[in-house]
Amino acid sequence: MSEEPLRVLVVDDSRLQDTLAAADLLAEGYAVTLAADGAGAIAHFSRQRPDLVLLDIPDGFEACRRLRELDPDAEVPILVLTAPGERDLQRRAFASGADDLLTRPIQKVELLLRVRSLLRAGRIQRKRNAVVSAHRDALLRALEDKRRLTATIVHDLKSPLAGVLGNAHYVLDEAGLDGPLRESLTDIITLGETMHGMVLDILDVSGSESGALTPRRSAVDVAAVLEQCRSAFRGRVRQSGHQLVVALRAPLRLAADSDLLRRVLENLLDNATKYAPPGTPIQIDVRQDDHRVLFQVRDKGPGVPAPYRTRIFEPYAQLDRDRAVHRRGSRGLGLAFCRIAVEAHPRCQHSCRFT
Repeated sequence: MSEEPLRVLVVDDSRLQDTLAAADLLAEGYAVTLAADGAGAIAHFSRQRPDLVLLDIPDGFEACRRLRELDPDAEVPILVLTAPGERDLQRRAFASGADDLLTRPIQKVELLLRVRSLLRAGRIQRKRNAVVSAHRDALLRALEDKRRLTATIVHDLKSPLAGVLGNAHYVLDEAGLDGPLRESLTDIITLGETMHGMVLDILDVSGSESGALTPRRSAVDVAAVLEQCRSAFRGRVRQSGHQLVVALRAPLRLAADSDLLRRVLENLLDNATKYAPPGTPIQIDVRQDDHRVLFQVRDKGPGVPAPYRTRIFEPYAQLDRDRAVHRRGSRGLGLAFCRIAVEAHPRCQHSCRFT
């Protein structure tokens, strides 16, 4: 089965039905379509992409620019014919998006060589684009499969983990344990709740990529949320030697998702206990500023270098200096969740400030 001839769109304002260039291309076996001006070329180009465009009109560079707007990836090579003596031809050709230019009078051999070369380059470019597109699609499918698998596994962990925590709390409340046994069980509960928070972070980060993170707004008592955070980290700061200081200047209520707000603060406190020197204070500072409520978690840690201050809010991002020390305890999801949770409150009159 013979291959279809390559299609060449010749744009020529001559009144003759067949231009010299078109005749030469037809003689070489190309399928030639004629257009009388730039508008005709654009109309044909929109209906059916040729394999090459030959522009032989006074406004060839302008027509080339408009065709490139239809073909931003420059998959179709464009050859512009110009009159001799025009200045700055190469600059204008480059600016318009042309791949090559020829000055009249046209030499048949040179024309056919240029056309053949451009078509060969075009085929190579299309093959490369096809390979890149196939690899990209395969990668996107693999990432989607990974996301779904992660979400499924993590979702299935929620129920047994909730059972573990429920039973641990029951034993702590009912068994009358004291001394080392009570401390050990308390540690188990603390670690289990940390794991439960990580499970929720993974689910929320994964879900947010498909737009599934929706805050449940209600009237939030800020003091109550801060007390929940203080209670959750009481055992942690006792072990780490930090002092947790909560500064709330006046009673505050705001319209937000109480659970998301608490988890944002707990993730920031978790980071602070990891990086702040033992024995130093960790402070939650809350204040109202104009129409916003500002939450600020401060510690005496080394801080985040300026080049990383955007990257650390991306999923799985970690500082190079921390990979060895915190490789087991961190997966780079806590701050990603914080960003997603805060961005999920676009109409709430509060913002979180991280330092």
